[in-house]
Amino acid sequence: MRFRALFRSSAALPILPVALAAAVFYYFVNGRDQVLYVPIASAPMLVAAPVATVYPVAYALAAATGAWQGARLNRDGVWGIAPLRQSATVIATALTPVVAMAWLMFLVPVVAAFVERPTMPTWDSPQPLFLGLALSASWAVIGFTVGRNVSPIIAAPILACAVFYLVSVTVAVDPMFVRHMSGYYLDGPGFGESATIDSMVAQVLPTAGLATAVALLWSRLPKLVTLVTGGALILVSTFASYSIVKDWDYNPSMNAGNVPLTCAGERPKVCLPVQAGGDLDEVRRTVHSAYKVLTAYGVTTTVPETVTERSIYGRFDPPAIDGTRYVFLLQGHKNGSVVGPLLVEEVRFGCDADDHLAYRVVQMWLGEKLGITRTFESYAGEDPYYTRKQHADLMRTVATVSAKPDPAQRKWFQRIKSKACEDAK
Repeated sequence: MRFRALFRSSAALPILPVALAAAVFYYFVNGRDQVLYVPIASAPMLVAAPVATVYPVAYALAAATGAWQGARLNRDGVWGIAPLRQSATVIATALTPVVAMAWLMFLVPVVAAFVERPTMPTWDSPQPLFLGLALSASWAVIGFTVGRNVSPIIAAPILACAVFYLVSVTVAVDPMFVRHMSGYYLDGPGFGESATIDSMVAQVLPTAGLATAVALLWSRLPKLVTLVTGGALILVSTFASYSIVKDWDYNPSMNAGNVPLTCAGERPKVCLPVQAGGDLDEVRRTVHSAYKVLTAYGVTTTVPETVTERSIYGRFDPPAIDGTRYVFLLQGHKNGSVVGPLLVEEVRFGCDADDHLAYRVVQMWLGEKLGITRTFESYAGEDPYYTRKQHADLMRTVATVSAKPDPAQRKWFQRIKSKACEDAK
């Protein structure tokens, strides 16, 4: 049967506009901000962020439409035409439009993301998409089997609501390993990250095992064999998934740091992702100027050999390498100043001091020398307890200190550092 005729006769046809509208809606409401936020887009993120918004609704519609399709074949007497017609081929043909509908729900937002942030796909980018494609087919199989045995008026809405709820709620409940087994890959890769094979296998196994067990009900195996084999499949696949994720927190396992870099300059050598190579000279000049000021006033005595973009390691800690600093250079550059993130990394008192005002006044003092001035509102956005009076007092202190000779300013910094450390004892 030609695909067009097959689709026109399928239960997926009237659902298709709703499905595509839902995919577009969820992308613009939830996924698009993540796509546009990062200074540099990466292919794994451009796949994971859009598809994360549609997992629950795509699975729900696949299951519900599959149930309706299964009931429709019963109503049309397909299984009574000939025993040979009750085969995997007939079922696969019947479910093709249903699965295609669900796949479009994943593909449309991914295409939209790549249109908005043109990026070359990489070999490690499509895994979250493949997860959605595989499990939407699994849910269609499960729904189809339910629809063959339960009235579609009952099965379709109950499946839609139950699947949507059960998949969605896993990311909000304890224990945390549940979220890594549901097929809802919410906390996907950001810039510098990519999904691991383990994380994908763990997400696929429980639902795929259930779908395979359900599919055994179509076979001509003895009922006892079917039940025992199906139960074993469900238990083994679920336990295998659990054994992978049982010790994970809310983050799935990730590959991180596999981003090609381009570097320039010497001590410090400044390294950015190759996608940001056009900004490298400007960022390098700013970093070199900042370290001249930091060393001149005794804030740091050792200039690192390398300053590397921090975001290439995503949410994970970068490896500790002597002589290397990791700074969010690109985010600072996007916001108009590389100096801010650099000061956050370099202004250290060498003790457990927790004097926020001392840190802040030092950063304001250095920022003025490096040409950046932050408003009260920008600080208050980070610290709701920061008052206008405190800001005015710190500004007066900065003005007073900056008017002194350089040796006096260096002594002032050492005094404020020593006091903060003494107060922390």
